[in-house]
Amino acid sequence: MKFKIIGDSCTEFQKNDLKKEYVKMAPLTITVDDVDVVDDENLSHTVFLAMLDNMKSPVKTACPSPDSYIKYFDDAEDIYVITLSSKLSGSYVSASIAAEIYKEDHDVNIHVFDSKSAASGQYAVYKYIEALCLEGVEFEEIVTRTEEFIKNLEAIFVFESLETLIKNGRVSKLKGKVAEALNIKPVLHGVDGEIHELDRGRGMNRALNAIVRQIDKQINSGRVIEVAYISECDALNRALNMKKLLQERLGVKEVVILRSRGLASSYAGRGGIIVAC
Repeated sequence: MKFKIIGDSCTEFQKNDLKKEYVKMAPLTITVDDVDVVDDENLSHTVFLAMLDNMKSPVKTACPSPDSYIKYFDDAEDIYVITLSSKLSGSYVSASIAAEIYKEDHDVNIHVFDSKSAASGQYAVYKYIEALCLEGVEFEEIVTRTEEFIKNLEAIFVFESLETLIKNGRVSKLKGKVAEALNIKPVLHGVDGEIHELDRGRGMNRALNAIVRQIDKQINSGRVIEVAYISECDALNRALNMKKLLQERLGVKEVVILRSRGLASSYAGRGGIIVAC
């Protein structure tokens, strides 16, 4: 096989992606109230969300081990690995260690991409790499172009409830409770791999419109956006509405909706959406 694309399970690979022989997923492990859940293709989304609804303690996560990556490195000349932001997880470090170990005994090209993003942001990176590989672009050029793509990638998200982020320590309890009492939905985004507040809206509809405004600003500043990716956690209708807004208001040609995997769901919670473009 000429190439392989490997991502941790926050990459939001869908069922059809995992059927491709060149796509492999290294799952994270999610601990919910002392129960370890492997974020792989066997995870029941329904059962997992029910666990999150009833959890008493903050979610804990464990990144894939180096061996979890190494086992997928065989039978390829060019290997591309995509990980969750290095500022949110140890997945990037683990994959980098795996690459160094493997290259000691194998003459292959391996590059580990710190997506500086998550969920639909990682998926956008995967689709960008896949397109270049299928075009036959050389390894070094793919690396260069993808690193530039990551620099320009924007992921903006809004959650129905901040309860999960409060429990996980991503938002202070006081700030989160005040926001929820006032029905304020913070619009968040990634800045160099870290989560920051970008805007806010009183109620979900205003928050979704705030996402559209932020993307519109980028388009007006000269950025061309032809495709956007939306991760949704039990929020398909909301994602469809966002798709309509992006296409009809902003003229985005293609919008792909993704069902969130376990890791993204553990932070987004029911109703959360993440838009990457």
